[in-house]
Amino acid sequence: MTKIESLNNLKRWEYNVPLYLTLPIGTKPSLIELRKLGDAIGIRTYKDSQQIATPFFKNLAPKDARPLICDLHTQGYHCIAAKLIPPEWTIISVELELHPDLSGRATIVRGPSWCKDVEVSANTESVNWSYLSQIQSDDLREIISYCKDIPLLAGNRSIIIEASLLRYLAGYKRETIVLWEYR
Repeated sequence: MTKIESLNNLKRWEYNVPLYLTLPIGTKPSLIELRKLGDAIGIRTYKDSQQIATPFFKNLAPKDARPLICDLHTQGYHCIAAKLIPPEWTIISVELELHPDLSGRATIVRGPSWCKDVEVSANTESVNWSYLSQIQSDDLREIISYCKDIPLLAGNRSIIIEASLLRYLAGYKRETIVLWEYR
Protein backbone atom coordinates (compact mmCIF):
# COMPACT_ATOMS: atom_id res chain seq x y z
CA MET A 1 0.00 0.00 0.00
CA THR A 2 1.31 3.48 -0.84
CA LYS A 3 1.41 6.43 1.57
CA ILE A 4 -1.39 8.11 -0.35
CA GLU A 5 -3.61 5.01 -0.19
CA SER A 6 -2.97 4.94 3.56
CA LEU A 7 -3.94 8.61 3.98
CA ASN A 8 -6.99 8.23 1.77
CA ASN A 9 -8.17 5.19 3.76
CA LEU A 10 -7.73 6.99 7.08
CA LYS A 11 -9.70 9.96 5.74
CA ARG A 12 -12.42 7.70 4.33
CA TRP A 13 -12.68 5.94 7.72
CA GLU A 14 -13.19 9.43 9.21
CA TYR A 15 -9.91 9.76 11.09
CA ASN A 16 -8.18 13.12 11.33
CA VAL A 17 -5.35 13.49 8.81
CA PRO A 18 -3.41 16.60 7.73
CA LEU A 19 -4.78 18.84 5.00
CA TYR A 20 -3.09 17.48 1.89
CA LEU A 21 -2.96 17.32 -1.90
CA THR A 22 -2.02 14.17 -3.75
CA LEU A 23 0.38 14.86 -6.59
CA PRO A 24 1.20 11.72 -8.57
CA ILE A 25 3.85 11.91 -11.26
CA GLY A 26 2.64 14.10 -14.11
CA THR A 27 0.35 16.22 -11.91
CA LYS A 28 1.38 19.85 -11.93
CA PRO A 29 0.01 21.62 -8.87
CA SER A 30 -1.35 25.11 -9.27
CA LEU A 31 -0.03 27.82 -7.02
CA ILE A 32 -3.64 28.49 -5.94
CA GLU A 33 -4.04 24.87 -4.74
CA LEU A 34 -0.77 25.00 -2.83
CA ARG A 35 -1.64 28.36 -1.23
CA LYS A 36 -4.86 26.80 0.11
CA LEU A 37 -2.62 24.58 2.27
CA GLY A 38 -1.14 27.66 3.96
CA ASP A 39 2.12 29.57 4.10
CA ALA A 40 4.22 26.56 5.15
CA ILE A 41 4.01 23.24 3.32
CA GLY A 42 5.62 19.86 3.86
CA ILE A 43 6.22 17.44 0.98
CA ARG A 44 6.29 13.67 1.52
CA THR A 45 7.52 11.58 -1.37
CA TYR A 46 7.17 7.97 -2.38
CA LYS A 47 7.90 5.65 -5.26
CA ASP A 48 5.69 2.74 -6.20
CA SER A 49 8.47 0.29 -5.32
CA GLN A 50 9.96 2.15 -2.32
CA GLN A 51 7.84 3.00 0.70
CA ILE A 52 10.46 4.00 3.26
CA ALA A 53 13.49 6.29 3.31
CA THR A 54 12.19 8.67 0.65
CA PRO A 55 12.86 12.43 0.77
CA PHE A 56 10.77 14.61 3.11
CA PHE A 57 10.80 18.41 2.82
CA LYS A 58 9.36 20.80 5.36
CA ASN A 59 8.66 24.48 5.81
CA LEU A 60 8.37 25.38 2.13
CA ALA A 61 6.52 28.40 0.79
CA PRO A 62 3.95 27.47 -1.90
CA LYS A 63 5.98 29.28 -4.59
CA ASP A 64 9.05 27.18 -3.66
CA ALA A 65 7.10 23.92 -3.35
CA ARG A 66 5.75 24.00 -6.90
CA PRO A 67 9.10 23.73 -8.79
CA LEU A 68 10.42 21.22 -6.25
CA ILE A 69 7.40 18.96 -6.86
CA CYS A 70 8.00 19.12 -10.62
CA ASP A 71 11.69 18.24 -10.08
CA LEU A 72 10.78 15.35 -7.76
CA HIS A 73 8.42 14.02 -10.43
CA THR A 74 11.30 13.89 -12.93
CA GLN A 75 13.19 11.76 -10.36
CA GLY A 76 10.29 9.29 -10.26
CA TYR A 77 8.68 10.41 -7.00
CA HIS A 78 4.98 10.84 -6.35
CA CYS A 79 4.34 13.67 -3.88
CA ILE A 80 1.96 14.55 -1.10
CA ALA A 81 1.88 18.24 -0.21
CA ALA A 82 0.46 18.93 3.24
CA LYS A 83 -0.27 21.91 5.43
CA LEU A 84 2.63 22.04 7.84
CA ILE A 85 1.81 21.65 11.52
CA PRO A 86 4.42 23.53 13.57
CA PRO A 87 6.56 21.14 15.65
CA GLU A 88 6.01 23.28 18.76
CA TRP A 89 2.32 22.26 18.67
CA THR A 90 3.33 18.63 19.30
CA ILE A 91 2.92 17.03 22.73
CA ILE A 92 4.06 13.58 21.54
CA SER A 93 4.75 11.90 18.20
CA VAL A 94 4.50 8.13 18.05
CA GLU A 95 5.16 5.18 15.82
CA LEU A 96 2.58 2.78 17.16
CA GLU A 97 2.54 -0.96 16.48
CA LEU A 98 -1.00 -2.00 17.27
CA HIS A 99 -2.44 -5.53 17.17
CA PRO A 100 -6.12 -6.48 16.83
CA ASP A 101 -6.18 -7.48 20.54
CA LEU A 102 -4.89 -3.92 21.33
CA SER A 103 -1.54 -5.16 22.62
CA GLY A 104 1.44 -3.46 21.07
CA ARG A 105 4.54 -1.33 21.19
CA ALA A 106 5.18 2.39 20.74
CA THR A 107 8.23 4.50 20.03
CA ILE A 108 7.64 8.00 21.36
CA VAL A 109 9.23 11.43 21.02
CA ARG A 110 7.94 13.92 23.60
CA GLY A 111 7.81 17.66 23.07
CA PRO A 112 8.25 19.72 19.91
CA SER A 113 8.90 17.34 17.03
CA TRP A 114 7.94 16.28 13.55
CA CYS A 115 6.37 12.84 13.31
CA LYS A 116 9.28 11.80 11.08
CA ASP A 117 11.60 12.51 14.08
CA VAL A 118 10.46 9.26 15.69
CA GLU A 119 12.54 7.35 13.14
CA VAL A 120 15.72 9.36 13.71
CA SER A 121 15.63 10.99 17.15
CA ALA A 122 18.01 9.95 19.91
CA ASN A 123 15.40 11.13 22.45
CA THR A 124 12.90 8.33 22.00
CA GLU A 125 11.33 6.09 24.56
CA SER A 126 9.78 2.69 23.94
CA VAL A 127 6.72 1.22 25.60
CA ASN A 128 5.40 -2.35 25.28
CA TRP A 129 2.07 -3.56 26.63
CA SER A 130 -0.24 -6.55 26.62
CA TYR A 131 -3.23 -4.68 28.09
CA LEU A 132 -4.14 -1.02 27.79
CA SER A 133 -4.27 -0.77 31.60
CA GLN A 134 -0.48 -1.31 31.64
CA ILE A 135 0.14 2.01 29.87
CA GLN A 136 1.13 4.77 32.30
CA SER A 137 1.06 7.69 29.83
CA ASP A 138 -2.32 9.41 29.43
CA ASP A 139 -1.10 10.90 26.13
CA LEU A 140 -0.23 7.50 24.67
CA ARG A 141 -3.46 5.97 25.96
CA GLU A 142 -5.40 8.79 24.25
CA ILE A 143 -3.75 8.05 20.89
CA ILE A 144 -4.30 4.29 21.24
CA SER A 145 -7.97 4.80 22.13
CA TYR A 146 -8.36 6.99 19.05
CA CYS A 147 -6.67 4.39 16.78
CA LYS A 148 -8.05 1.18 18.31
CA ASP A 149 -10.30 0.22 15.37
CA ILE A 150 -7.72 0.68 12.60
CA PRO A 151 -6.31 -2.90 12.83
CA LEU A 152 -9.85 -4.21 12.21
CA LEU A 153 -10.55 -1.75 9.38
CA ALA A 154 -7.19 -2.70 7.81
CA GLY A 155 -8.18 -6.37 7.60
CA ASN A 156 -7.88 -7.58 11.20
CA ARG A 157 -4.09 -7.47 11.16
CA SER A 158 -1.24 -5.87 13.09
CA ILE A 159 -0.30 -2.43 11.77
CA ILE A 160 2.04 0.47 12.40
CA ILE A 161 0.49 3.91 12.75
CA GLU A 162 2.33 7.25 12.73
CA ALA A 163 0.47 9.83 14.81
CA SER A 164 0.87 13.07 16.74
CA LEU A 165 -0.98 14.46 19.74
CA LEU A 166 -1.11 18.25 19.45
CA ARG A 167 -1.73 21.22 21.75
CA TYR A 168 -4.01 22.81 19.14
CA LEU A 169 -6.63 21.68 16.65
CA ALA A 170 -5.35 20.77 13.17
CA GLY A 171 -6.11 18.57 10.15
CA TYR A 172 -9.26 17.95 8.14
CA LYS A 173 -11.41 17.36 11.21
CA ARG A 174 -9.74 20.02 13.37
CA GLU A 175 -8.80 17.64 16.19
CA THR A 176 -5.78 17.32 18.50
CA ILE A 177 -4.74 13.91 17.14
CA VAL A 178 -3.41 13.73 13.58
CA LEU A 179 -2.67 10.43 11.85
CA TRP A 180 0.06 10.56 9.23
CA GLU A 181 -0.14 7.02 7.86
CA TYR A 182 -0.57 3.35 8.67
CA ARG A 183 1.18 0.38 7.12
